[in-house]
Amino acid sequence: MRTKNYHKIMKKLIAILFFFFVLVIFSLSYMTVKKQKNTYTYYTMGTILSFDVIADEKIAVPAVSKAYSEIQRINDEFSNYSESSSVSILNNSGKKGHVVSNEFISILERSREMSKITNGLFDITVSPLVKIWGFYRHKGRVPSDTEINFTMQL
Repeated sequence: MRTKNYHKIMKKLIAILFFFFVLVIFSLSYMTVKKQKNTYTYYTMGTILSFDVIADEKIAVPAVSKAYSEIQRINDEFSNYSESSSVSILNNSGKKGHVVSNEFISILERSREMSKITNGLFDITVSPLVKIWGFYRHKGRVPSDTEINFTMQL
């Protein structure tokens, strides 16, 4: 009698395990098919930006869109290529000044900290030197020592 029950239980257990095995295999194959690597490429901040995302497209597309929107927002505020950015307006305002966001102030403060930590190797004021070397317009040239010294005084 005991062996009869044992065989019934074992048959049910094997059937249940087989069912779960098949379920797991189908689940894994479904997940593998849905999560493909997708690359999203944009041109921004004077360079090429690529996102490699391994996720279902229903998740990947909105996530990449949100990330890219944030990058564009930051670029719009801090780009020295755009005349309407806070950086350009501040740089062109001379001694008149310009009202900037709290985020802008926070980044300036953090930049100052990084400059101290790196003994001046990190320098957000390098833009005028980059301009006289012609890097912004891809028309590089070697400026004279006089130009460099004058520009460093700005």
